[in-house]
Amino acid sequence: MRLLIVRNAQSEALKYIDLADGDQKIVLMQNAVYDEALRSGGLCLAEDVKARGIQGARTIDYAAIVDEIFSAEKAICI
Repeated sequence: MRLLIVRNAQSEALKYIDLADGDQKIVLMQNAVYDEALRSGGLCLAEDVKARGIQGARTIDYAAIVDEIFSAEKAICI
């Protein structure tokens, strides 16, 4: 399983990644939590969602992200 951590939803690198790949998890943090399309397929860092007043997002906390990083075969941060 690959872990994709997205901090910048406008990154050009996202053009080269298959976001629909079933063998990956997507975690959004910082301002990437604003992107509705990415939110629909991923998890958002709970603290960033709360700070930005976003409702209805599926969330994950820091401890769970660390667990995901260490259990993933590959972790990519954009």
